[in-house]
Amino acid sequence: MVIGLIKVEVLFTSSAIGTQILLKGEEEDILVDAGDGVLRDLVSRNYDFSRLSGILITHEHIDHYCGLLPLCYFMAQLEHTKPLRIVAPSGGGKVSGLVSLSTLLPLLEVERAKPNCTIVIGSFTIEPFKVDHTVDAVGYAVSDKGGYKVVVSGDTRVCPELEKQLSKANVAVLDATFPDCMESDAYLHGHMTEGQALKIAASVEVKIFIHKMDLNYYKKMSCRKRSPLEI
Repeated sequence: MVIGLIKVEVLFTSSAIGTQILLKGEEEDILVDAGDGVLRDLVSRNYDFSRLSGILITHEHIDHYCGLLPLCYFMAQLEHTKPLRIVAPSGGGKVSGLVSLSTLLPLLEVERAKPNCTIVIGSFTIEPFKVDHTVDAVGYAVSDKGGYKVVVSGDTRVCPELEKQLSKANVAVLDATFPDCMESDAYLHGHMTEGQALKIAASVEVKIFIHKMDLNYYKKMSCRKRSPLEI
């Protein structure tokens, strides 16, 4: 899907497993989240890793960052020679600990996603914004040179800052983990239902739903009665 100068490609998305969204620009690309299997997902698409300049992590639940290490190892094997910027809410923490194991380390730059502070990576202008999950989390508003705007919610409940960002978005990539009949579960675990996502993005032309929960597995999870569930 091409919006303005940005091509949006959801590589994979499933709650408790992995979510990875590729935003392709004119000359460079960025990933939003890097869960399990992100390297496999890119290789299966014959991806040109020389284009990857940044990775935006929405929060430090493992299904959003655990794919960083194999990805960085693989890029080191390809003799990746340009800096790779990794942005995360903590500016370190679990993400820094994981990528510190990589031989790509000299080229890695891990920085903090500060809400309402602009980050520029290649042709992308990125604005992190605070969302309402069960841990410290951000969404990202990503714009191209022409002002086309893609908003990625990350994992979140409905919240004012997300609604504000969506009011000027061309594309919304939204958490829709639970079906509408499970609204109380969605709220408890820091997520939205598909109906809630549709409602707050009513004015957005293109809506993409991510992080869907496989309810068969959800029913079997021994941790599902805990609060909060880390998904």
